[in-house]
Amino acid sequence: MDKPFVIEFAGPPKSGKTTILERIKYCIPFTLSIKNEVSFSSPVEKKKPLKYMEWSANELINRIITEEEITRKQVIIIDCGIASQLALLDAFEKSGRIALSDMGLSDLIRKHLLMNLQREDMIVYVRINFSKEADRIKNYKFPKGSIMNEPFLQVFNESYEEVMRSLKKKGMAEILEVDGELDPEKNA
Repeated sequence: MDKPFVIEFAGPPKSGKTTILERIKYCIPFTLSIKNEVSFSSPVEKKKPLKYMEWSANELINRIITEEEITRKQVIIIDCGIASQLALLDAFEKSGRIALSDMGLSDLIRKHLLMNLQREDMIVYVRINFSKEADRIKNYKFPKGSIMNEPFLQVFNESYEEVMRSLKKKGMAEILEVDGELDPEKNA
């Protein structure tokens, strides 16, 4: 069997990635494997950003390699894959959650992710206009102790935009952009 086609669904939290994925998975006429976001199974707290990034980058790449080697599926969809990890790393750096003294390890993690980006055949980037969606995000109750809050989400959204623009400009990834705005008339 040929290598499965690997698609990442990327975008900031609450952008609608999982909702879109749930809606389209029944329309894809190929055998399909869907891998959930690695953060759901992380033994490392996101409050320790560098350790979390180190663990999640390795876990994600291991999942992709394992799935490529053992699956009999034609398509593998990853909810928050390599591009998402690059955006989160960038957001952690910009928000000061990674100390300057740790930037060497941060750069190694980034290189490790970029070296494995070719494992993904396409990125579906679910983008949102943060200022339009701010009210919806404000009303969302993030779990107690979560690092996700409005200021961090704004930085994270900006990091996604920069990472996607950079990957596209450098020709490093095939990116399909989807509007995640929750307007039923626009996204019916």
